[in-house]
Amino acid sequence: MNKFIRNNFLAICIISAVLFAFAKKATIFQQETPKLTQPIVLAVNQQTNAVFQKYWKMHGVETTKFLLKQDSLLIGEATLSFRLKELDKDQPTKVIHSISSHFTQKIIQGDYNYSENTAAITPLNTPLYPHALSVVSSSQSNDGTDFLSFQPQPKSYLFIGRNSIEPEKEIRKSTEKGNLEDEIWSKIRLNPDALPQGEIEMIPSLGYWNKIHKSPSAQEVKAELKDLESTKKLKIYSLDYPALKRKLDIIFEANFPFQIIEFRDTIDGKTIIGSLETSKKIPNHPIPNP
Repeated sequence: MNKFIRNNFLAICIISAVLFAFAKKATIFQQETPKLTQPIVLAVNQQTNAVFQKYWKMHGVETTKFLLKQDSLLIGEATLSFRLKELDKDQPTKVIHSISSHFTQKIIQGDYNYSENTAAITPLNTPLYPHALSVVSSSQSNDGTDFLSFQPQPKSYLFIGRNSIEPEKEIRKSTEKGNLEDEIWSKIRLNPDALPQGEIEMIPSLGYWNKIHKSPSAQEVKAELKDLESTKKLKIYSLDYPALKRKLDIIFEANFPFQIIEFRDTIDGKTIIGSLETSKKIPNHPIPNP
């Protein structure tokens, strides 16, 4: 026995070390994949940012038109508009300065026609109001007209929805407050560095829920912000929902005013790409005195 140990001492030491490492779960095969974490970025109140205010008060409404393609085939178009808005909340004397986004999509594929309209109002003072105050979405397709909106409650969102073909199946559901996909478009224009990142929960767009005829719920998502293809001129923000087999990529300018130039929405392996065609800015004109 002693002779066996002496002749195989090195092998015994290696095997013992490996067994010890497995017992301590210290091998490379037993290491958990590190989770993405949210970088610490202070929220910004764009209501007091002179550069932000000058740009939006000068241009008034900014409207961008996208061409929608799937497998290189043109299937429709989309329009994304932004403008500043003053929202009265609770009482007429309390005004919340906000940015309003309006996103429309029109798709024609053979006999299938689909259109979607989603409007969201997101406060400029994100430290005080971290989430959108209003989101309304409607869609029309061969399956009828779907309508979905949420009303913010003190600690939750109240979702209300209905379908024109089955009006008796009205959606009325409360969900804990949290991140909303529909507010992301405006938050990119406000301060993209403060976008939620990491492995988090988010409520996908109301348009998505209308399309699949289900009530909204928070989903696990991997959110990531990075430079696009090592260039500092563009950034890409990605939302990957594994349970939904869906991924949304939004590409935008890395510098202010952070204009969105492309988006890619992938569901079950099928990707619709929205590529920028035109962008217009409608200046604010003071109303002349009578």
